[in-house]
Amino acid sequence: MRAAIEGCRAAALGLLGCGACLAAPANGAPGLIERTAAGPLVCAHRGWLSPEEPENSLATFRHTERAGRFMLEMDLVESKDRQIVLMHDASVERTTTGHGEVAELQAATIDGLRLRTRSGRVLQEAPPRFRAVLDWAARKPTVLLMLDLKRTPPEDAMRLVRAAGLVGRVLLLTFDPITAARAFAADPDVAVSVLVTDMAMLERYRRSAGTDRRLVAYIPAGNGASLFDAAHRAGVPVATDLLDPTDALQPGRDPAILAGKHVDIVVSNRPQATRRALYGRAAVPDPDGGGNGGL
Repeated sequence: MRAAIEGCRAAALGLLGCGACLAAPANGAPGLIERTAAGPLVCAHRGWLSPEEPENSLATFRHTERAGRFMLEMDLVESKDRQIVLMHDASVERTTTGHGEVAELQAATIDGLRLRTRSGRVLQEAPPRFRAVLDWAARKPTVLLMLDLKRTPPEDAMRLVRAAGLVGRVLLLTFDPITAARAFAADPDVAVSVLVTDMAMLERYRRSAGTDRRLVAYIPAGNGASLFDAAHRAGVPVATDLLDPTDALQPGRDPAILAGKHVDIVVSNRPQATRRALYGRAAVPDPDGGGNGGL
């Protein structure tokens, strides 16, 4: 086991230089991909430190941000009046006190609901609007966002992202060619993640994205090291996850599955444990190069 973890740490060191493949934002601040130069970014799935916490919650994001500089993954859905709210499911039943499909509810109605945890505990927080999350992130220079577009047009999400000045700090997560094409078209500067499961898909997306596009290959962790290596050699940053493929709300896979694989971003339900596995007790890379990331 220790040898496998050491392999993960060696893979992290092997990522140095990937961030240079993509230009920094116009304001000169290091962009999301540039921050991987010190090693893989660890991304908190649904924004939490563990699945026992509320998902897609601004209070949870604040808690995770205070615990360490983790990237935050979140899910975007549009209401009936085309306001973007954070919600994983198409309906509100599982995670709120309400009922119905998000797409059939007015945003004001959703504002009146309350989030609840997996154990059934009701919170005082309503499902957050995306605009409020962006306003918070804009005041936190180290916060990075992974946006799972779910049922939200990429252009609608990017309109708010650009207005908040956060284009260089977000990654649009897509899983099909149509959504990916719309995401690339939505903004010329934003990083876009596409699902890649074989060499043919990698080459196809490289051709369609163009050399000046911010392409990120999302490769499932169970794939062989050769696909990760191919993306790395092509200068394409790689994202993956340690989620249980049968139930994304379970603690997830052992980080040892990443041993020997070039990875830039790792999504995890246990981000603190994942970062310790990747970096041991050594100083954790600070996105701004100035410390140990708060741990």
